[in-house]
Amino acid sequence: MVENTLLATADDWLDSVQPILRVITIGERYVFFDGHVLPAKPGPVKFKGLLRSHDLPDLPHLSEALMEQTIANPEYWDQS
Repeated sequence: MVENTLLATADDWLDSVQPILRVITIGERYVFFDGHVLPAKPGPVKFKGLLRSHDLPDLPHLSEALMEQTIANPEYWDQS
């Protein structure tokens, strides 16, 4: 279950991003995908997200065709 959180103040926002700061490197590019922060680099992606498990040849964010087949495709999200 995903919990919706109201970020009412700057301190609320800072508290919510602190875990992300532990896994990123300044100057690198990242994508946010189904509850995970992943390096924006080509290559296979396999993980259990908040909404479903993913096993893809590449990050959808890096390929327009893969974006249409996954993130922009409601049927993709309906599969378990």
